[in-house]
Amino acid sequence: MKIHSTLLGFVLMLTASTALSAEDKFDRDLQAGGKVWTLLLALHNYHDTHGMFPEAYSYDRKAGRALLSWRVQLLPFVGHAELYRKFKQNEPWDSEHNKALIAEMPANYAAPGGADRDKGKTCYLTIRADDSAFPAEKRIGLKDIKDGTSNTIAVVEVNDNTAVIWTRPDDYVLPENPLEGLLRSEEQGIIVAMCDGAVYRLSKSIDDERFRKLVSRDGGGSRMVSEWIEFAEPLKVREVKLVDVP
Repeated sequence: MKIHSTLLGFVLMLTASTALSAEDKFDRDLQAGGKVWTLLLALHNYHDTHGMFPEAYSYDRKAGRALLSWRVQLLPFVGHAELYRKFKQNEPWDSEHNKALIAEMPANYAAPGGADRDKGKTCYLTIRADDSAFPAEKRIGLKDIKDGTSNTIAVVEVNDNTAVIWTRPDDYVLPENPLEGLLRSEEQGIIVAMCDGAVYRLSKSIDDERFRKLVSRDGGGSRMVSEWIEFAEPLKVREVKLVDVP
Protein backbone atom coordinates (compact mmCIF):
# COMPACT_ATOMS: atom_id res chain seq x y z
CA MET A 1 0.00 0.00 0.00
CA LYS A 2 2.41 2.64 -1.18
CA ILE A 3 0.93 6.13 -0.80
CA HIS A 4 2.28 9.01 -2.84
CA SER A 5 3.34 12.02 -0.80
CA THR A 6 1.15 14.32 -2.91
CA LEU A 7 -1.94 12.33 -1.92
CA LEU A 8 -0.96 12.34 1.73
CA GLY A 9 -0.32 16.08 1.58
CA PHE A 10 -3.79 16.61 0.12
CA VAL A 11 -5.39 14.48 2.82
CA LEU A 12 -3.53 16.31 5.59
CA MET A 13 -4.58 19.62 4.08
CA LEU A 14 -8.19 18.50 4.42
CA THR A 15 -7.72 17.72 8.10
CA ALA A 16 -6.77 21.33 8.67
CA SER A 17 -10.16 22.60 7.46
CA THR A 18 -12.00 24.51 10.14
CA ALA A 19 -15.57 24.85 8.90
CA LEU A 20 -18.31 22.95 7.15
CA SER A 21 -20.11 24.48 4.21
CA ALA A 22 -23.83 25.01 4.55
CA GLU A 23 -24.71 21.93 2.50
CA ASP A 24 -22.40 19.60 4.44
CA LYS A 25 -23.71 17.50 7.32
CA PHE A 26 -21.42 16.65 10.20
CA ASP A 27 -21.12 12.89 10.70
CA ARG A 28 -18.98 12.17 13.74
CA ASP A 29 -18.21 8.56 12.82
CA LEU A 30 -17.23 9.44 9.27
CA GLN A 31 -14.96 12.18 10.63
CA ALA A 32 -13.37 9.72 13.04
CA GLY A 33 -13.02 7.15 10.26
CA GLY A 34 -11.35 9.75 8.06
CA LYS A 35 -8.86 10.55 10.81
CA VAL A 36 -7.85 6.94 11.41
CA TRP A 37 -7.49 6.54 7.63
CA THR A 38 -4.98 9.42 7.52
CA LEU A 39 -3.05 7.68 10.30
CA LEU A 40 -3.02 4.47 8.26
CA LEU A 41 -1.69 6.38 5.26
CA ALA A 42 1.06 7.79 7.44
CA LEU A 43 1.86 4.38 8.95
CA HIS A 44 2.23 2.90 5.47
CA ASN A 45 4.45 5.78 4.38
CA TYR A 46 6.56 5.13 7.47
CA HIS A 47 6.69 1.45 6.48
CA ASP A 48 7.70 2.36 2.91
CA THR A 49 10.55 4.46 4.32
CA HIS A 50 11.80 2.17 7.10
CA GLY A 51 10.64 -1.27 5.98
CA MET A 52 8.69 -1.71 9.23
CA PHE A 53 5.92 -0.02 11.18
CA PRO A 54 7.10 2.15 14.08
CA GLU A 55 7.53 0.54 17.47
CA ALA A 56 4.61 0.96 19.84
CA TYR A 57 6.97 3.22 21.77
CA SER A 58 10.62 4.12 21.87
CA TYR A 59 12.51 2.52 24.74
CA ASP A 60 15.59 3.32 26.79
CA ARG A 61 16.97 -0.16 27.43
CA LYS A 62 19.74 1.08 29.68
CA ALA A 63 17.31 2.86 31.98
CA GLY A 64 14.59 0.25 31.46
CA ARG A 65 11.86 2.75 30.63
CA ALA A 66 9.49 3.59 27.80
CA LEU A 67 10.00 7.03 26.27
CA LEU A 68 7.65 8.27 23.53
CA SER A 69 4.60 6.89 21.74
CA TRP A 70 4.51 5.78 18.11
CA ARG A 71 2.37 8.88 17.58
CA VAL A 72 5.49 11.00 18.10
CA GLN A 73 7.50 8.86 15.69
CA LEU A 74 4.76 9.33 13.09
CA LEU A 75 4.85 13.14 13.20
CA PRO A 76 7.03 13.61 10.08
CA PHE A 77 4.53 11.48 8.16
CA VAL A 78 1.47 13.48 9.21
CA GLY A 79 2.91 16.82 8.17
CA HIS A 80 4.55 17.78 11.48
CA ALA A 81 8.28 17.24 10.97
CA GLU A 82 9.08 20.50 12.74
CA LEU A 83 7.22 19.40 15.87
CA TYR A 84 9.01 16.04 15.72
CA ARG A 85 12.37 17.81 15.76
CA LYS A 86 11.39 19.65 18.95
CA PHE A 87 11.24 16.43 20.95
CA LYS A 88 14.23 15.12 22.86
CA GLN A 89 14.10 11.53 21.70
CA ASN A 90 16.30 10.27 24.54
CA GLU A 91 13.93 11.62 27.19
CA PRO A 92 10.54 10.24 28.32
CA TRP A 93 7.24 11.83 27.40
CA ASP A 94 6.94 13.52 30.79
CA SER A 95 10.41 15.04 31.00
CA GLU A 96 10.39 18.77 31.62
CA HIS A 97 11.21 19.46 27.97
CA ASN A 98 8.91 16.93 26.28
CA LYS A 99 5.98 17.55 28.60
CA ALA A 100 5.80 21.13 27.36
CA LEU A 101 5.08 19.82 23.84
CA ILE A 102 1.90 17.96 24.82
CA ALA A 103 -0.12 21.12 24.17
CA GLU A 104 0.99 21.05 20.52
CA MET A 105 -0.98 17.90 19.68
CA PRO A 106 -1.79 17.92 15.94
CA ALA A 107 -5.41 18.02 14.83
CA ASN A 108 -4.83 14.59 13.22
CA TYR A 109 -4.81 13.04 16.71
CA ALA A 110 -7.85 14.88 18.08
CA ALA A 111 -11.13 12.97 18.06
CA PRO A 112 -13.98 15.02 16.58
CA GLY A 113 -15.89 16.54 19.47
CA GLY A 114 -14.36 14.18 22.02
CA ALA A 115 -11.78 13.62 24.74
CA ASP A 116 -9.91 16.31 26.69
CA ARG A 117 -8.26 17.94 23.73
CA ASP A 118 -7.03 20.86 25.80
CA LYS A 119 -5.13 18.31 27.91
CA GLY A 120 -3.53 16.76 24.84
CA LYS A 121 -5.56 13.56 24.94
CA THR A 122 -6.16 11.36 21.90
CA CYS A 123 -8.65 8.58 21.24
CA TYR A 124 -6.55 7.05 18.45
CA LEU A 125 -4.62 4.09 19.76
CA THR A 126 -3.15 0.84 18.55
CA ILE A 127 -3.91 -2.36 20.47
CA ARG A 128 -1.11 -3.48 22.79
CA ALA A 129 -0.73 -7.26 22.77
CA ASP A 130 2.04 -9.74 22.05
CA ASP A 131 0.29 -10.92 18.89
CA SER A 132 -1.10 -7.57 17.69
CA ALA A 133 0.30 -5.38 14.93
CA PHE A 134 1.91 -3.16 17.59
CA PRO A 135 3.34 -5.27 20.41
CA ALA A 136 5.54 -3.78 23.10
CA GLU A 137 9.25 -3.37 22.30
CA LYS A 138 9.06 -5.08 18.92
CA ARG A 139 8.79 -3.74 15.40
CA ILE A 140 6.43 -5.43 12.98
CA GLY A 141 6.41 -5.37 9.20
CA LEU A 142 3.67 -6.26 6.75
CA LYS A 143 5.33 -9.62 6.21
CA ASP A 144 4.73 -10.44 9.89
CA ILE A 145 0.96 -10.08 9.59
CA LYS A 146 0.30 -13.73 8.78
CA ASP A 147 -3.48 -13.50 9.18
CA GLY A 148 -3.62 -10.96 6.37
CA THR A 149 -3.70 -7.18 6.51
CA SER A 150 -7.44 -7.15 5.74
CA ASN A 151 -8.07 -9.32 8.84
CA THR A 152 -5.89 -7.44 11.34
CA ILE A 153 -6.70 -4.23 13.21
CA ALA A 154 -4.09 -1.47 13.15
CA VAL A 155 -5.73 1.53 14.85
CA VAL A 156 -8.88 1.88 16.94
CA GLU A 157 -10.84 4.80 18.28
CA VAL A 158 -11.35 4.41 22.02
CA ASN A 159 -13.98 6.23 24.05
CA ASP A 160 -13.23 9.40 26.00
CA ASN A 161 -12.70 7.53 29.27
CA THR A 162 -9.92 5.47 27.66
CA ALA A 163 -8.20 8.38 25.88
CA VAL A 164 -4.50 8.91 26.63
CA ILE A 165 -2.04 11.79 26.41
CA TRP A 166 -0.86 11.56 22.82
CA THR A 167 2.88 11.48 23.55
CA ARG A 168 2.60 8.97 26.38
CA PRO A 169 3.64 5.41 25.44
CA ASP A 170 0.18 4.03 26.14
CA ASP A 171 -2.21 2.16 23.88
CA TYR A 172 -5.27 -0.03 24.32
CA VAL A 173 -4.64 -3.16 26.38
CA LEU A 174 -7.59 -5.50 25.99
CA PRO A 175 -9.59 -5.86 29.21
CA GLU A 176 -11.64 -8.96 30.02
CA ASN A 177 -14.42 -7.38 27.99
CA PRO A 178 -12.41 -6.20 24.97
CA LEU A 179 -15.05 -3.70 23.79
CA GLU A 180 -15.31 -1.95 27.16
CA GLY A 181 -12.96 0.92 26.32
CA LEU A 182 -14.11 1.24 22.70
CA LEU A 183 -17.86 1.75 22.75
CA ARG A 184 -18.75 5.42 22.86
CA SER A 185 -22.46 4.85 23.52
CA GLU A 186 -25.13 2.20 23.29
CA GLU A 187 -26.04 3.44 19.81
CA GLN A 188 -22.64 3.90 18.19
CA GLY A 189 -20.34 1.26 16.82
CA ILE A 190 -16.57 0.98 17.04
CA ILE A 191 -14.31 2.73 14.54
CA VAL A 192 -11.37 0.57 13.45
CA ALA A 193 -8.79 0.77 10.68
CA MET A 194 -7.35 -2.47 9.36
CA CYS A 195 -3.74 -2.91 8.33
CA ASP A 196 -4.75 -2.83 4.67
CA GLY A 197 -6.19 0.68 5.08
CA ALA A 198 -9.88 -0.25 5.14
CA VAL A 199 -11.96 1.53 7.79
CA TYR A 200 -15.05 0.01 9.39
CA ARG A 201 -17.66 0.73 12.00
CA LEU A 202 -17.89 -2.53 13.94
CA SER A 203 -21.18 -3.44 15.51
CA LYS A 204 -21.29 -3.61 19.31
CA SER A 205 -22.78 -7.09 18.82
CA ILE A 206 -19.50 -8.55 17.53
CA ASP A 207 -18.52 -11.32 19.92
CA ASP A 208 -15.34 -11.21 21.97
CA GLU A 209 -13.76 -14.17 20.17
CA ARG A 210 -14.15 -12.64 16.73
CA PHE A 211 -12.84 -9.29 17.94
CA ARG A 212 -9.78 -10.87 19.58
CA LYS A 213 -9.06 -12.68 16.32
CA LEU A 214 -9.10 -9.34 14.49
CA VAL A 215 -6.50 -8.09 16.95
CA SER A 216 -4.14 -10.99 16.33
CA ARG A 217 -1.68 -10.73 13.43
CA ASP A 218 -0.88 -14.45 13.53
CA GLY A 219 -3.63 -16.62 14.95
CA GLY A 220 -2.07 -19.80 13.68
CA GLY A 221 -4.54 -20.38 10.89
CA SER A 222 -5.91 -18.75 7.79
CA ARG A 223 -8.97 -16.54 8.14
CA MET A 224 -11.53 -15.19 5.74
CA VAL A 225 -13.11 -11.74 5.78
CA SER A 226 -16.45 -13.52 5.57
CA GLU A 227 -15.95 -14.71 9.17
CA TRP A 228 -16.44 -11.21 10.60
CA ILE A 229 -17.66 -8.86 7.86
CA GLU A 230 -21.32 -9.30 8.89
CA PHE A 231 -20.45 -7.21 11.97
CA ALA A 232 -18.68 -4.48 10.00
CA GLU A 233 -19.95 -1.51 8.05
CA PRO A 234 -17.39 -0.13 5.58
CA LEU A 235 -16.94 3.63 5.88
CA LYS A 236 -16.35 5.62 2.70
CA VAL A 237 -13.71 7.77 4.34
CA ARG A 238 -11.97 8.81 1.13
CA GLU A 239 -15.01 10.89 0.25
CA VAL A 240 -15.13 12.72 3.59
CA LYS A 241 -14.20 16.36 3.97
CA LEU A 242 -12.36 16.37 7.29
CA VAL A 243 -12.93 19.28 9.62
CA ASP A 244 -11.26 20.26 12.86
CA VAL A 245 -14.00 20.23 15.48
CA PRO A 246 -12.82 20.82 19.08
